[in-house]
Amino acid sequence: FSDLHHLVWMVNDFGEQEAVARALHDWSQLEVEILENEGTYSSLIRTLSALQDPHRKVAVILTSAYLLKPFPDHHQIEQAIQRLKVGDEISPVDLFESLIEAGYEVSEDPYLEPGFYLRHGDVLDVFPINSLYPYRVEFDFETISAIYTYDQTTQIKIHETKSVIIYPLKEIEAKSSLWDFLGEGTLFVEDELDLG
Repeated sequence: FSDLHHLVWMVNDFGEQEAVARALHDWSQLEVEILENEGTYSSLIRTLSALQDPHRKVAVILTSAYLLKPFPDHHQIEQAIQRLKVGDEISPVDLFESLIEAGYEVSEDPYLEPGFYLRHGDVLDVFPINSLYPYRVEFDFETISAIYTYDQTTQIKIHETKSVIIYPLKEIEAKSSLWDFLGEGTLFVEDELDLG
């Protein structure tokens, strides 16, 4: 299974989803995402972004009913993604407006939740829905001078990077299927469906 990038595991119900998730945590190194029938839109976008990240190996566990639902349009998501790079020239005000348009909210608290951002001086903290950590974007006037993830408790830099990808949170028309987000190296498991 060295070339396995994604695993889609279809089960009958939520109880089976939990059992499969526990098993995968125990015997695989895949990140596990559960798509619940009554899950939030942000959790769906987080899962879809994980599937599109070539550096992440992800297992998605869902029910047959969820698999048959329409998913947000793959192309509209791609068009709404914001990519920020060190050296980019962008007005902080324009960046805030684009974050708001993408469905992000200003945080009242310096401890960010996914989907929120906060500005302090020449620094923007943003927690992309598609990330495990918040990012700090530093500006030198209207030029991005540094981008890194950081620990919110200690404020210590975790990993300096040259760019950040921010997925949109706004509702996008559902007219794709899950298959549009999967590529080579995907294994599909149908877990003993009882159709009778």
